[in-house]
Amino acid sequence: MTGHNIIISALCSAFLFASCVTGGDEGDPGDGNRIVVGDTVPVFTVENSEGTYVQFTKSNFTGKKTLLVFFYTKCKDCNREKPKVQRVWDELEDYPGFQLITIARGEDATTGRGFWNRATMPCYGDMDKSAFLEFADHTVPRLYTINPQGIVTWIAIEHLDLSEEELVAKIKSL
Repeated sequence: MTGHNIIISALCSAFLFASCVTGGDEGDPGDGNRIVVGDTVPVFTVENSEGTYVQFTKSNFTGKKTLLVFFYTKCKDCNREKPKVQRVWDELEDYPGFQLITIARGEDATTGRGFWNRATMPCYGDMDKSAFLEFADHTVPRLYTINPQGIVTWIAIEHLDLSEEELVAKIKSL
């Protein structure tokens, strides 16, 4: 392999590693998933905007219809999907039994909160990515619906192929 080919190969590898990986809605383990549809939500710890660590266990999800979102503020795909998540929040903020959990992967909660245009949206930080790594190896945004029994029922990776109306209906039907 010539020096020129080595450089091209290295650049292509770096691009592929840095870019988002498209995944399916079922949460195929080949998409970097550690959690797939049908799994119980794992225990994870994140930091709130006051700097307090909060642990989420299955009991935090029991009896609730949950949308869990992992994002990164500088991610173009996260910015593309952001308006849909915000409209879902606008629609369901006061819906009985609904909870939204947004987690800034690799960022603190204050930075994450600044990403959203709705002051009431719950946002947590995951500076060391330990919470994210309970769910997946790579790629944001990631959205999970979790039913009132604490079971993951749907996963979207990188692209939310539903309208906000369809996502609202999916959440309400949990």
